[in-house]
Amino acid sequence: MNIIFKRFFLFFLLAICFILFSSKKVIAAEEQNHKSLVTLGDDEIMMDSIKSKIVACAELRNRIVSYIDRIYYLNDCKLRPVKNSEIVNKFVQIRKKHIVNLSSEVFSLIPIGENYTYDDYYNDFEKKNTINFKYLCQNYDKSILTSDSIIYYYIDNCKRRPFSKYSDVLKFSEKSRPIYTLAPQILGEFPIGNAIVVEKTNLIVNESEEIIKRNLPSPQKLCGSLNRKVVTFHESYYFIEDCHLFKIKDLTLEIQRKADTKGGIEELTVKQKLGIPEGEEINAAEVLKKLR
Repeated sequence: MNIIFKRFFLFFLLAICFILFSSKKVIAAEEQNHKSLVTLGDDEIMMDSIKSKIVACAELRNRIVSYIDRIYYLNDCKLRPVKNSEIVNKFVQIRKKHIVNLSSEVFSLIPIGENYTYDDYYNDFEKKNTINFKYLCQNYDKSILTSDSIIYYYIDNCKRRPFSKYSDVLKFSEKSRPIYTLAPQILGEFPIGNAIVVEKTNLIVNESEEIIKRNLPSPQKLCGSLNRKVVTFHESYYFIEDCHLFKIKDLTLEIQRKADTKGGIEELTVKQKLGIPEGEEINAAEVLKKLR
């Protein structure tokens, strides 16, 4: 009798444990579904709750917002247009800010302000965290730096030495790390040095672009995991497919958002830019179709 009772009690405990475990899984699944619905509907719910300028400014203060195909930073109760895609990338990828889609009603409540520039972003987010000069010297020694993709410098003994022409940049870049883009204020920390002079007798810096290309790895190796991704080189954007670079004619906000879901927009190295063959230009609609 005791044996039968023990067996019955054991089966009873197992049944209770199974029921509890199943209930927890159901609850967890419901909570996850609820979170997903909330995430999808957050913007719409927020827009419905905003009925005045005061509420709009309070709810959206220091947020990144969009209306139609334009991006704004809401600062001091004004919509400040963000026209620099690099600033948008910093907000989304570094500061992890969600882009809120405005309804036409809420958009009409808030006045438009001045453009939000790189200087504004630096003063608001980077100035107080500027790294010390010693670190800058160590981190960027023998590297090529720019702040505007127009003027380039070679960092040598903690001084920035300007290049006179872009072809010299290409010759130097093969012997240094990738080209880095820094905020103008950070780049200005380096004292100016003598201009770079590329001498014909200097074999290290006299390699032509064609020689560099001949010594590059195969396009497949340079592409790596970049196939079907959006990439950038300086101020141009490309879509990579079948290890070919297709220049994007008109980068849109929708492309940036889609790229963010696939790991973000990566910066090409000079080797990749020279070694991956280029195809024809591609428009935004074609890029979006391929990203889906």
